[in-house]
Amino acid sequence: MSLNSLEYPHSSSQPPVLEKPVRRWPLPSWPIILLLALTLLYTSPREASELPTIPDSIEYTVGAQRFATLGHFNIAINSASFPSRYPPGFPVVFLSPLYAAFPTHLGVGILVVLAAAIAAMLAAYALGYRLAGEWGGVAAAVTLPEVPTFNTWSRVIMSDVPFFALGMLGAWLYMQMRAS
Repeated sequence: MSLNSLEYPHSSSQPPVLEKPVRRWPLPSWPIILLLALTLLYTSPREASELPTIPDSIEYTVGAQRFATLGHFNIAINSASFPSRYPPGFPVVFLSPLYAAFPTHLGVGILVVLAAAIAAMLAAYALGYRLAGEWGGVAAAVTLPEVPTFNTWSRVIMSDVPFFALGMLGAWLYMQMRAS
């Protein structure tokens, strides 16, 4: 009796495919990444209200606050209004809703930057997972806050981290579209 004439116990005449067990991370990764991001990148609104990046963060925050409270995107200096040097995109779209809710505290805008940093870390995880599996995703997400520029700019009210997060989410969406 030859090997070719053996009958397999399955319904088809094909040999069974042995699948390797996939070793998974014991916990869902996104809560761990979220806690890591909050631990490494959180800056209190009080600390962020010092607005260390002069004059950029001042123009963003004061312009957004004035837009939320007065309806004008400008800056007041010595009772005179001046237009901002920057387009109103980031301050009006991202910051002014928070300043409408909390108009007296300039540092509350850091919560938008923190949310964007968390979104960027989750997008890095999703991209790393797509390219290299679970451990690749975890490595990408854990490495991102250790990049000095990302760590620095995620602690000030600026547009860098929110637009980086949008770019990362766009890259992830592109990979999702290409896969389907």
